[in-house]
Amino acid sequence: MGRNERQELAEFWKKLGNKVRGRPKALYDALNILDLEDWQKALIYLHARLETGGTFDFPARYNLWGIKFANWMKAYGVRPRPVPTTEYENGRWVKITDNFAEFQNFQHALSIYLSLNSVRRALKNARTIEEFAHILKRYRYYTAPASNYARLLRRHYEQVRRIVA
Repeated sequence: MGRNERQELAEFWKKLGNKVRGRPKALYDALNILDLEDWQKALIYLHARLETGGTFDFPARYNLWGIKFANWMKAYGVRPRPVPTTEYENGRWVKITDNFAEFQNFQHALSIYLSLNSVRRALKNARTIEEFAHILKRYRYYTAPASNYARLLRRHYEQVRRIVA
């Protein structure tokens, strides 16, 4: 991330802790245990907010990032849960039911989320919020058009930033 945006996200993260309650606060606390930079924690938080539409709730328990289930996850105690979803395929939005990962708690979810190649690369290499979104797309984390996803991620940041200011 560019130095200015990294600093801005780190400051945002520090202010956020005093403003959130409920599930967002539980996620905030779980993220603060991790050995990550504050700007990385802010991106993970914003990513969860985007994937849940700002509710921090998802039909598959503790899955705040819309993580699809993969067979390798069974060895780590992750269970599949069929969930209706909308995916972008061949230039159109289609409704399907897909298996999403269901976790035991936020720490469990975060350990799997942070083990995903797309997430690791995005957290390591992104210089801006938009680059974070574009790197996730490059590694097939989501199906939506990258520009739409990046714009939504930025919008979530701007909305929460106004609240914590």
